[in-house]
Amino acid sequence: MRRIKRPTIGWHVIARGARRLDLFKDGHDFMTFLIMLRQALLASGSTLWAFTLMSNHYHLIIHASSEQLTGCMRRVNRCYSRYHNAKYGLVGHAFDGPYKAYAQPTPILLLRTIAYVFMNPVTAGISSRPEEWAWSSVRDYLGLPGSPFNVDPRAALDQVSKDPTVAWAAFHRAMEREAMRPKRVASDTLTRTQVHAQQFEWLLEHARESEAQLAGEDPILMALHWGRQCGISPKAMSSVLSDRTADQISQALFRFSAKLKADPARRKRLALP
Repeated sequence: MRRIKRPTIGWHVIARGARRLDLFKDGHDFMTFLIMLRQALLASGSTLWAFTLMSNHYHLIIHASSEQLTGCMRRVNRCYSRYHNAKYGLVGHAFDGPYKAYAQPTPILLLRTIAYVFMNPVTAGISSRPEEWAWSSVRDYLGLPGSPFNVDPRAALDQVSKDPTVAWAAFHRAMEREAMRPKRVASDTLTRTQVHAQQFEWLLEHARESEAQLAGEDPILMALHWGRQCGISPKAMSSVLSDRTADQISQALFRFSAKLKADPARRKRLALP
């Protein structure tokens, strides 16, 4: 998958088994992958902020540059493929293709993605609460023992606020929001358009909840503006706003950008959250 080179940032990384077959069939498989992941993180200089391993796919939140991420993921997927094929007498690719990685350019999107990753087992119907699934780092975030790979939540939460009280409140709110989202069919992969639509939904929700701080601007327009700043296409946003076409969204954004360009103070006040 071709990626734009970026400085160090949070990434949502996803990969699934070839032909949707199980990547992890027992506890030893899960632990072997985590051991290999730890080695790949150290070798590449990347940092793991959160993870959930499912039977046929995984979700990782990794803090890294583009180059560090590439080095980390190539190593762990290559090593695990060899292990998996040797153990189960298989040949060929263990994964269905290159891993997918989606940048998380704002604290709002980072928190919601972490919450989405932790809620994956609940959405899939294999646990009633995220902490009941053994192969996740959610316990580290909830202050519970038993995480199979300890991560330090403070590094990710520092992106939200240097005030721990504010950061932790935002994390728990993100978890509550994800828990209340309408249940959808769990997917073991996400296309870029689906990721962008999901990100826009989160920005729209934030804009509506923050309407009092938007200086009288329409929350939908603000979410569209933030979405374009995050690289979300008008097409993806129109898939959420079914009453607006991509062309209509592009025209509205052009007018709004001109308005903000003429008022730098307002533009600063309405900056990406």
